Amino acid sequence: MNFEHLTGHYTYRSYLNRETGTPDELLWAEADLFLRIEPDGNNTGQLSFPAEVNAPRREILDIFGEVDEAADLELIFTATGRPDSQVAAFRYSYRCRQGHSWPLADPAQRLSLVGTVVRDEDHGQAKAGATASFVAVQRDFVEPRDLEAVALIPEAIDMLADPTHRLRHTVWHTVRGSWNDPALSDDGRQEIRDLGWGIDDPPFTNEGRLDLENGAGEDFLHMHRRMIMMLRDVYAHAGKTPPEAWATPPDGLGPQIAYQGERDPATNLISYVIDPVNSGLMVPPATPDFMRLTGDSNFLFFNKTARGFQINMAQLTRSIRSSAFAATMPLGAYGNLIEFTVHNWMHMRWASTPRDPDSGLPAVRSSFDISEKWSARHYDFLGDFHSSHVHPLFWRLHGWVDACIDVWFNAHEQLHPGQVTRQDVRGIPWFAPGTWVRKADPFDWPGAGQAHSHGGHGPHGGHHGPSDELETLKKVLAVLERELEPAAGPAAFVAPDLPGVAQAILSMEQHSL
Repeated sequence: MNFEHLTGHYTYRSYLNRETGTPDELLWAEADLFLRIEPDGNNTGQLSFPAEVNAPRREILDIFGEVDEAADLELIFTATGRPDSQVAAFRYSYRCRQGHSWPLADPAQRLSLVGTVVRDEDHGQAKAGATASFVAVQRDFVEPRDLEAVALIPEAIDMLADPTHRLRHTVWHTVRGSWNDPALSDDGRQEIRDLGWGIDDPPFTNEGRLDLENGAGEDFLHMHRRMIMMLRDVYAHAGKTPPEAWATPPDGLGPQIAYQGERDPATNLISYVIDPVNSGLMVPPATPDFMRLTGDSNFLFFNKTARGFQINMAQLTRSIRSSAFAATMPLGAYGNLIEFTVHNWMHMRWASTPRDPDSGLPAVRSSFDISEKWSARHYDFLGDFHSSHVHPLFWRLHGWVDACIDVWFNAHEQLHPGQVTRQDVRGIPWFAPGTWVRKADPFDWPGAGQAHSHGGHGPHGGHHGPSDELETLKKVLAVLERELEPAAGPAAFVAPDLPGVAQAILSMEQHSL
């Protein structure tokens, strides 16, 4: 049974079980309820006061429980106040079920939980045994862009949401991903080459295997390092600090707005204030709409769970950062493995339900639809090449990917000293070709780095590329649209079952033991 759609934040209200009274007289408590429901039914979360979404200070009770499948799928949990806080003595037990969803109701109806609560222990004048009924109404997922401490600065969004920048990222990934597609004719490939977008080293072989020999991963790492330097350039011009890379990918299992303890010297009690560093990291739930729009992939569902993080992502990230493993890999193979394992998994783990930028209704962009609405500043779905780079967490996860390059270099310096030489390539700190580096000139995009050392504000770099670049990008996409079938699901990052990946992962794990 799938309970993942119950994960999220709720507005919780409990009411005294009395025959009469005004709503204000009957309201027992109002709070923010956060629940994380795993596929096995185990649930964790928080009940915190006050209920306001962005309350600057809160008192928090921690939740632990399970789903009782024998009792008609009841959620059962307890909430216990945190030590040394005003609610330290609070202990309550809850039983609830999902409220009925009417099939003919307004589409805006919200998921709700309805149930009962009992006070388990005395606290102050409040006696154990008191009961109330409650309803909890699920809130909209708070996107990272809507959190001030997490959102990108306006100047960065100006650059990243620009149609030319969006299309450049879309075309780069789409060309690479489809270059060996049998539906793409030789004439089509030549047209793309004539437009300056032909590639020599696609990430897949003609048989559809992940290619670990042709250096394709160097293109991936180099291009995204250029993008990171472009963003840093914008932040430097604005006098702001750029997004910080993840040192280690977080599990994202906590609430979207994190709180940290702060002790009051007058009372010696701890209350909780907003923690901006750890906010915005919540893994969005695999809602029915998310599952439907991403092809009902069992992998993508598992990828969002705690177990999926532990078994796949946490282990692979440790292996990738292992010097013992990195020192065995050419840079191209290393980059290709990162792109088509943990990189793609991170994109889809933190992707929320995609929505039409105009209507706000759940919808996914077709692979070749570049109509104006998909350039809206708020369109930042992490599962689409056209929008992922506008999402604040893109830069956290790609910062982690970029730091892997230094892990790789340092590992080779230890095991193969002097065999990898640093040098700049079109303004990007990089490496000279040799035993472990295949390419003298990794592919970014036509003209990248020519007008500005980072490709940032010049005619080929960032802010508002010239109209001829935009028209060229449209022509490339038109060739692909003419010859390829549009993807049935999202336009990007869905983890394919690629031959060769399993063996490579096994190699990672063996070298990391």
